[in-house]
Amino acid sequence: MPFVAGNWPPNEVDHHLSSAPKCDWAWEFLRRNVEYQRAAARTRSTMMRIGTIGSAIPASRLLEHEEAAREWALCSFR
Repeated sequence: MPFVAGNWPPNEVDHHLSSAPKCDWAWEFLRRNVEYQRAAARTRSTMMRIGTIGSAIPASRLLEHEEAAREWALCSFR
C-alpha cells in the first residue's frame, strides 16, 4: 500500500524549510525519527549541565565519548 501524506496545516517550521538548505532538511528528518529520539534519550545521562547561555539556552558538557552517536554519523547527540 503506498504511503500518502495528509494535508498538514502550515507552521513556522514549514515556512523555514521552504527556503532551507539540505542540511536543515536532514536535521528535521533526523530529529523526528523515533529511533534517533530513543538513542538520544538513552545518552542524556552522560551529559553534565554546566549552566546556560544567555537566559534560556542550556549548556552541557559530555562526560564520556558518545559511541551511540556514531551509529547516526554524529559526534554527539544534540
